[in-house]
Parts: sequence; C-alpha cells; structure tokens
Amino acid sequence: MTAAVELRGVRKSFGATPVLRGIDLTVRPGEVVAVIGPSGSGKSTLLRVLNHLEPLDAGTVHVAGELIGYKLRGGELHALPDREVREQRSRIGFVFQQFNLFGHLTVLDNVTLAPRTAQHRPRAEVEAEARQLLERVGIGGFADAYPRRLSGGQQQRVAIARAPALRPPVILFDEPTSALDWVRVPKVDEIAALVPRAIRDRGTLVVTGSSGTAPPLRFYATDDKTVVGSEVDFAQLVADTLGLELEIQVADWSNNVVRVDSGEVGVFISNVTVTEERKEKYDFATYRQDNVALEVPADGGLEYRDRTSLAGKRIGVGTGTNQEQLLVKWNEQNRAEGLDPIDVAYFQQTSDYYLAPASGRLDGYIGPNPTAIHHSATTKESKIVATFSGAGEQLQHVIADGSYRKVIDRWSPRTEALTDSRINPPSLPKQK
Repeated sequence: MTAAVELRGVRKSFGATPVLRGIDLTVRPGEVVAVIGPSGSGKSTLLRVLNHLEPLDAGTVHVAGELIGYKLRGGELHALPDREVREQRSRIGFVFQQFNLFGHLTVLDNVTLAPRTAQHRPRAEVEAEARQLLERVGIGGFADAYPRRLSGGQQQRVAIARAPALRPPVILFDEPTSALDWVRVPKVDEIAALVPRAIRDRGTLVVTGSSGTAPPLRFYATDDKTVVGSEVDFAQLVADTLGLELEIQVADWSNNVVRVDSGEVGVFISNVTVTEERKEKYDFATYRQDNVALEVPADGGLEYRDRTSLAGKRIGVGTGTNQEQLLVKWNEQNRAEGLDPIDVAYFQQTSDYYLAPASGRLDGYIGPNPTAIHHSATTKESKIVATFSGAGEQLQHVIADGSYRKVIDRWSPRTEALTDSRINPPSLPKQK
C-alpha cells in the first residue's frame, strides 16, 4: 500500500540553526498523526516542507506516492518549476496557524477559490460542497460575510472548511483549534437581575482559579499566557448567562480563597470540595462531580484494595486540598491498626508531582480525577487504580439548554458530568 506521507532523511536549517535533523516518517492512509512539541521545535516547519512551502536542504518528501518539489533524473533531484509545485499543492490540504484568509473575498469565495481556479471544477458543484462544509464547522450562516466581520474562532473555522474543499488525500493542520471560540450562550435577563448591583454596574465577572492545574481543567495554552480548559469554559457560560464580561485571573490555591474573602474576585471556580465548614462562609454551586483518583506509574507494583494498600507507600497530594484530608485520615486509621504509616509527600505544581512518579520517587498520587484521566491517557506513563468521591452529590440553566454538555464534550471530563446543579448541597461534615 502506498503511504499517504513518507519522509526520508529530511533536513532543514535556517542559517546556522538546524530545525529538522534527518526526519524519517511514514503515515499510512487513514492514519491521524499528531506532532507534539514546544514552541520553536520545528512543528510548523515540518508541515511546510510537506507541501514545499519550505524547500528542503536534504532528503525527500512523498505525498500519496508523488515526490514533492523535485523530479528524479539520472539519480539526482532537480527542482520542479513553480507551476508544477503549485499544482502539487492543490492536492494537499493545509490549515494554517494564522488562517491566511483573503480579506477581499467572502467566506464562501475563500473556500471555493482553490477548487475553482487550481482544480478547474464547476462553480455550482464547488459552492454546494463548500456550503455543506461551512455547516459542518458551525458557520453556515456566514457564507456571504467577509473575514473582518468574523471572530478569530470563526475565521479558523473557515480555514478548516477550506482544506477538505480540495478533496485532498492528505490534510495538514497547524494548531487548527488554537483560536476556536469558547462555547457561548445568550444573557438570561431574569437570572442576571439577581446579580448584585455593584457587579452589574462594573460589567465584569472576575473569576479566579489555580495556575498550576493540569489539563483538561485549567492550564496554560501554547503561548504560556492564555488560560484555557473546562473550568475556563464553565466560567464563560456563567458570565454569558449573567450578561457580564469574563475576566480570568490566576493564583495559588490558598490565595484564591483569600481573594474571595477580600472581595477582590467574585467567583472561585475550581476543584473545591463542598464541606459543611466551608458552607458557613461561602455559597457553592455545583458544576461537576468532585471525584479524585489514585494514579500510579504504569509499570508500578501498587495494587489498591482499600486504604491499607497505601501503608508504607509514598503517596503525593496537593497541599490544602480535600484529598489531603482524605489521605491524612486514612493514615491515622492505618496507624491505629498497627500498620506502617503512609509517607505523605506534598506538591504545589502539577509538573512537580508528575515528574516524581516517573522518576520512581512516588508510589502514587491522589488528585482530581479529570486530570488523572487526561494524564494517563496522553502520556501512557501512568494508570488509575482507584477513584474516590471528594464529597457528596453535586448552573442549572446551561445544563438545561445543552451548552454545559458542549463544554463537557469539548474537554472530555465526562465522568464528572452532572444532570443538575445544586446550591450548597449536602457535603462533608465538620472535622472534629
């Protein structure tokens, strides 16, 4: 079977800086391959050499069996004329990081331009397909709009629809979802009227949360500045319903509580367990289950039956969290039964505690269940051996209208989904 993409010995440097150092890669038809790495590591350059937007220094690129950018004659590679390179590109879809839409063309014309001019397909046929593609990405009503009238997320949807319009055997995506819109909902006047006047007059909802939380809850995007995640999307639903502009802030977990106390922020959206003691001071509205998970190294020997399985083990936990209280309580019970104590290790940052199990310095870590699911699935370095409820049961309007489910589906914390939201629900009792 001919490979969809095949790279052999691909090298590319910019000046004296090598970016691609002898890349070999084979992608079979039907495969989806993600290239992951930090900014500046060469991800975009690799995609650009695939359709010869960046010429190679060495090596070869084949797409659907066709040598890209060159012709082999007499055992040597000879550069193709620009016209032939452009023809090759017409058979490779590309979603650019910066969208690269034509500002003087409508959305529909942006999607149909290449199939009409490069592939010489009939306008009626191309426009019919383009309208279907625009519907699929959620912007069917903007076909006659110009890019300047669209949000960044809407422009990116146009770019995504444009790529398959060519019917290419291969589509290249350069961070295709980086600017997609948050799930948004309209203002609900009767709910917004309940907001204190001081906040309504200010016009903003200031929401704080922890800066060190891991995906999919609350984390920094690839620019290392923008906070994204399911917790941010839930905050946007609340702000929209109240007719307020959302202002996202970050702080350490303990400082978030202080900021709520001082009135500096209006809401703390995070993995905060509802307890009777906390309810004496704060109002809670549930938006997902408060489940925690015991995550262990994938090749670790820890098997969990009950709390006694943790006796003599080094278990990590975040400071000031409910899972810390859970672990401390188990430790006390184990010691009362004459078992070895649990060696409790405290961590503040996600990156710190995920390095510890990988290096063998922890037997396990107890933290938010969605984070554990995401980490174990994406790294394959760990596994979940047990889950526990952080408390009792768990924005009613956004649950009812379906937008809550869209956020759940976008970030995939499905095990945390609720059927309804409760104000100050039954919770953990006071500590004696």
